[in-house]
Amino acid sequence: MVVPRAMSQPPYHRVNWAERQIYMSAYHLSPAAAGAYVDALNRHRPEVLTGYAHSHFTLAMFMLQQGLSLQYRPTALILSSALRCSAGQPRLVTGE
Repeated sequence: MVVPRAMSQPPYHRVNWAERQIYMSAYHLSPAAAGAYVDALNRHRPEVLTGYAHSHFTLAMFMLQQGLSLQYRPTALILSSALRCSAGQPRLVTGE
């Protein structure tokens, strides 16, 4: 676990300065916390985003619903699992 479950206030991430990595808690991701996640991404500006497909999808949906955006463009997105919507079809979220 990146951040203790009992933690109810941001930051919901930890930084590994030696390897230039930011670890974000998938457990704490919620509509109320979405702004804190986007702020952390904009502050640290990771070039490559890796993680659970569903976590990235969920954050993207919160961002669209709340009008949040990244102030930079990551180079790559590497996902560790596939997301299926309720109909069983792959779903793509784009800002274009």
